[in-house]
Amino acid sequence: MNRGNNMPGKTIKRAIAFVMIAATVFSISAVDYQVGNYRLSISDQSGRFSLFYEIDGQEIPLFFSENPRTSSASLRYNDILLRLSDEKPIIISIQEFTNAVVVQYSVEGLRFEQSFSFIQDSSGEILALAINLIIINQSAEAVDSELRLIFDTTLGEQQSAHFVTARNPAVNREYGFSPNSGESWILSRSSEASLLFTLAGSGASAPREVVAANWKRLSEAPWGYEVQESRNFNLLPFSINDSALGLYYGPNAIPPQDKAQYRLYLSFLDSGDTVSSLNNRISTGSVATIISEAQQPLEIVVETTETSRESENQTESYTPEQLQRIAPYLQDLETIDVLIQQIDTLLRSRSTLSREELEALQDILDTIRENIPD
Repeated sequence: MNRGNNMPGKTIKRAIAFVMIAATVFSISAVDYQVGNYRLSISDQSGRFSLFYEIDGQEIPLFFSENPRTSSASLRYNDILLRLSDEKPIIISIQEFTNAVVVQYSVEGLRFEQSFSFIQDSSGEILALAINLIIINQSAEAVDSELRLIFDTTLGEQQSAHFVTARNPAVNREYGFSPNSGESWILSRSSEASLLFTLAGSGASAPREVVAANWKRLSEAPWGYEVQESRNFNLLPFSINDSALGLYYGPNAIPPQDKAQYRLYLSFLDSGDTVSSLNNRISTGSVATIISEAQQPLEIVVETTETSRESENQTESYTPEQLQRIAPYLQDLETIDVLIQQIDTLLRSRSTLSREELEALQDILDTIRENIPD
């Protein structure tokens, strides 16, 4: 492919090195659960999760996993917005049961739970990850609540169609729909793997709206998102061919000491299977065992500032002037990580880049290079 004459390898390597140094400041550990060919990985400090599937001995991430911060859950109640695991202080509790792992976020008067379980068929084959989403009103007054989930999907980004639905076989621009019996799922797929989001039917709770859009546009939207179908998945110069899904649940008025509950399924769709067949099997399946013996819950408090020894060690070698220059990028690691991912994806692509994409890549590299300490 024609990579252009202004794509210096040293610049890319320096940019990647800078991002890796920055990322270690916020490095987190995770708890892993291997069930069949699936691996669920949950951060024990933020509750964010990644999902992987093993094919012929190779493990494939089903959405962007190098930085789980790019996928998120946000809660809106009584006009208060909370991006869970980012807002502080929030108590995060991870509880393990034989057939479920439950992540709880607690703030004053409210608790949000994500319960993860796996669905199996009668032969024991693992079909899907079921995610139960529960908003619990612990206050003495009713609250209005909404929930937004953002998934940083990647499988379709090297295909002509980023997503597929029952009514739209080639989603390559912004797209929005309200799941129902005629359009109850959306598929993100590459030549190697397919991730199916079952949004209605088979026991799933239909979101009010599903949005496919550029990841940066969607993740930076304060809440709702106005779809423009003429707009593609680029946001130049920051984000090229970078799509994501937003799922909106609610609004619901929750009485005191009551709850609102939703469910969706994420599953690997085998090339020999069909969406309808897999969803039928999910609807008649049972809950699989995750761990053989329930353990005591792990509970931590997310502090308002980063105080870990690792963080102190990683930053003490920089001067105050250098830290001042790095700070904006440490605050937006999601963007930097995605930029590096896009550079790598585009350079490995067999297709020829357009002049617009080459110019955008050069702008990205120049921006990162200007902010790397000397």
